[in-house]
Amino acid sequence: MNPLLIKRQPRTLFLRLLLCPMFLAGALAVAQNNVPRAVPVDEAPPRALPVTDGSMPAPAPSRAQAVEDPRPAAPPVSNRPSGPDEDLYEYATLCFTQGDHNIAIKPLSDYVRLYPQGRHAAEAWFRLGECHHETGDRAQAKRAYNQVLTSHSKSESAGSAAYRLGAYAYADKNFLEAAAQFSTCARLTTNPAIKLPALYNSAIAYEQGGDAKRATAAYEQVAAVKPPNKYRETALGKMATAYLDQGRNQEALTAFNDLIDITKDEEILGDALLRSGLILNELGKTDEAVKNFKRVLSNTTVPREQRGMALFGIIQSAYLKKDYQTVISTYTSNATTLPPGDIHAKMLLLVGNAQKQLQSYRQAIETYLLLEKNHPDSPEAIDAGYQKLLSFYQLGNENIPEFALAFEELYRTSHPDHEYLTMSRIIRADWWFGKGDYLKASEAFTGINITQVPEKVLPSILYKKGFTEVEAGKNNEAITTLTNFLEKYPQDANVPAALAQRGIAQKNVRAFDKALTDFTLIIKNHGGHPALEMALYQSGFIKSETRDVAGMIADYELLLQKFPKTAAAAEASFNIGKGYFSLNDKESFGKALDPLRKSIELNREGYLDKSSQLLINCQWLREDVDGMAKEVDTYLDARKGARINPQGLTFLGVNYFNRGNYEASNRYLSLASTPDQPEATEAPVWNYLGMARIETGHYTGAIIAFDHYLSKTPTGQGHVLGLYGKAKGQLGAALFDEAQKSINDALTLIKTGKLKGQLQILDGDVFSARGDTFAGKGSMDAAKQQWAKALAQYVVVSQFFVDPEITPEAAWKAAEMFEKTDDVKQATAMRSLVKSKYPAFTPKVPAPAKAMPPPPVQEEPPAPDPPAAEIAPAEPVPAPESTSSNTATADSI
Repeated sequence: MNPLLIKRQPRTLFLRLLLCPMFLAGALAVAQNNVPRAVPVDEAPPRALPVTDGSMPAPAPSRAQAVEDPRPAAPPVSNRPSGPDEDLYEYATLCFTQGDHNIAIKPLSDYVRLYPQGRHAAEAWFRLGECHHETGDRAQAKRAYNQVLTSHSKSESAGSAAYRLGAYAYADKNFLEAAAQFSTCARLTTNPAIKLPALYNSAIAYEQGGDAKRATAAYEQVAAVKPPNKYRETALGKMATAYLDQGRNQEALTAFNDLIDITKDEEILGDALLRSGLILNELGKTDEAVKNFKRVLSNTTVPREQRGMALFGIIQSAYLKKDYQTVISTYTSNATTLPPGDIHAKMLLLVGNAQKQLQSYRQAIETYLLLEKNHPDSPEAIDAGYQKLLSFYQLGNENIPEFALAFEELYRTSHPDHEYLTMSRIIRADWWFGKGDYLKASEAFTGINITQVPEKVLPSILYKKGFTEVEAGKNNEAITTLTNFLEKYPQDANVPAALAQRGIAQKNVRAFDKALTDFTLIIKNHGGHPALEMALYQSGFIKSETRDVAGMIADYELLLQKFPKTAAAAEASFNIGKGYFSLNDKESFGKALDPLRKSIELNREGYLDKSSQLLINCQWLREDVDGMAKEVDTYLDARKGARINPQGLTFLGVNYFNRGNYEASNRYLSLASTPDQPEATEAPVWNYLGMARIETGHYTGAIIAFDHYLSKTPTGQGHVLGLYGKAKGQLGAALFDEAQKSINDALTLIKTGKLKGQLQILDGDVFSARGDTFAGKGSMDAAKQQWAKALAQYVVVSQFFVDPEITPEAAWKAAEMFEKTDDVKQATAMRSLVKSKYPAFTPKVPAPAKAMPPPPVQEEPPAPDPPAAEIAPAEPVPAPESTSSNTATADSI
């Protein structure tokens, strides 16, 4: 972008003087034909250090402290801590330092696993990453580096880990991710030899990623590093170019000047001089520009031949013709020629005003200061002081309030009723207003004499006064001020905003009816004004307070329709969803879903917990099992360890169990349970959880669940069921003695019925499994003895129970035992009989044993809103009673 075409923004730090077209054309020709570029624009970005693969910025040293270890020297061997952790780390260090990276991986992995909080943990993780890096396993290297950042972010290794991750991201052309990692490295490391390349590489990555703003900021940090700094020259060139593109000409000028001071490259020097000269020319500093082009900016002499009175005459004449450039150029070219004292004060005021008219505020301030210093008692002094204050205001100087107060103090005694004092207070109030410090703005407005305020600005002053009073919490004063404004200036452009502010004040004093009246006026009469956004938001808030749920929903929905990018979009979406939820019917629960999800999308930190809990409750109350499960999973993915209503999780687990989705049942019932406090979980949950784990092969976990169930169900058939389930888990875990003990305990408590038959079948299963174990070891005689015992149990059940489930199961398993004991004929006959009498029977194969996943860790998010109505989980379903008689028949199975 041509810097000469950038539009001036209000209150920029340096504002342009008038340009001289003839000089401008010549300067552009020089820039285009004779001046080399400071930074090539089409070449690959420079790199801080050599790279290994040609695609990444400078890599980090192979160790976090390779450049300079910031830690104290290791203590003598005799004073070092001892123990297996130190031995393990010493061995890993030996392998690592000798370059045996493949060998070092094992001891380093063992160290971080066994001693995650060990004193070498950070360095061990980093070195593990380096080993994987050296062996080409980037995925494992990234995992290790990330672990350093996650668990040891305050260590020196964290900076180097971030550097490595930045280099990886850069190589993958994930430039913004690379920039973030390099920035993290620069923030974390204390090693200057790492920090500066990291800053520089972050700038390159931001630039490559298209984030010009952050790139410029990073180059600024690089340039701020004192020498030795081999990247400063490139950084200054990048900064200056960026400033020109952004219209920040004064900052570009500063960067070019710094570049001029340090560069040894004549091509770069010439380019910087030319560009800085063009900027000066654009700002109207033509004399300075010419001096810059001639390289004699600070060494030219000012002519001394002109007389003081003649000089003032020339300046006065030019000023009356509004030829402000001539005023300034004449004055600057004759700076050593001074007219008499009183005329000098008048001349300085004219020059300062001319500079101010041309928006050369800094020069004007210097002129006004010169006038005040040399002629403090002149009539022009208070005028110069006020014009100086206006100039500071236009510059956006942060000290405006102090300057204004100093001006008022200086002239309060000599000019107590002067209008400039009132205008100074207005400047002070308006400054704080613009900065959003409404309390200080309100204090400044309070001291204003309204009778001295010019009529053309009085409506604005009244409006801003009332606005600041609202924001400062002076609600009653604000209502009075804004009512005065609205009555006097009903056609003013600020009427909608004034109504909004007065409505807020009314709301703050709990005058909700009056507040709604103001907001309704805006909604009905000023639909195209930005104040409509505030009116809809505040109206919705009041209706929420007054329990007008339908009205609140309508206002917030209209707010999002009219202002989809409103800053209150997340809050409005949440309140819409919460409102629908509070209506407490299935249709409304469904309508709540999308707004609640939108609130999370817009403001994850603010609404993830609250909205997720409501989403889960909505789906629960809708009895949408799959929908509820999806919301639970989404929430847990986003908030690791989040706490969810255990009744809701039980609802999911029971329903999935009844559907036969045992893995899902196990997941949600595990989340619903409290293994660290088993007494806090209801017995049915433990029962269902144990059964689900049996079905999924998590036998060890099933034993634990049934143990908890048994502790809560010490008597009755429920206790027998618990023993039965526990025995199944013990069998699955190959705990044969324990399983038979559980079976025997159960059989002493139950004498008849289907459950007894199931226990006998399970007893046979234990004998069968024992036999299989012996057979696997080659002890066939012992195996056949166990199989014979199993056969006896199966035959008893098949002969003495008539039940569509357990009778064919026992017979089929008996056939298996016949087969294992080499009685093929009996096995074949038994299977044929089962198929003929129970054609629908399908043998069930136990699930293979699986290791239990680690128990979920639940954190404490904000307390969820309870559902409007709780849905109690279903009670566990015990094994049905046998429908058979206990009398055997000759042909019963």
